[in-house]
Amino acid sequence: MKRTLAICGAILLVTLLTPVSRAGVHSECVAYSSLEKEYEAAVVVFVGRVMAVDYIPGRECCHVLSGHATLEVDRWWKGQPAKRLKIGAVGQIFEVGNDYVVFGFGNPLVADGCNSTKTTKDSASTLRWLAKKPYRRAA
Repeated sequence: MKRTLAICGAILLVTLLTPVSRAGVHSECVAYSSLEKEYEAAVVVFVGRVMAVDYIPGRECCHVLSGHATLEVDRWWKGQPAKRLKIGAVGQIFEVGNDYVVFGFGNPLVADGCNSTKTTKDSASTLRWLAKKPYRRAA
């Protein structure tokens, strides 16, 4: 009886600690070998200011959808320009009031701190690289 309870407990623990792999909930960090390859893979690339975040309690770490951020967009390099955009966040990578360079992937869109989505303060080399590409202002 004790052995059966121990096995059931171990199975339950493994089940609870195993990441959920449904689309949009579980995400793997993809390391791109260059900014060019990351740009090519991205659905959207833009600079915007975070207006709101709604994080999901208990999902503070990386590799899972941790919530969403709403950004007011300034410049678009890739994707359909919009003045405001809501994007999923893998990890708590966004903070209200800060400006970010955002590389968004997938459908629905998700940004991941493993890659080049960072504050503009931490994105000097990315912004220099993007400055060589044409951009549009948000409509």
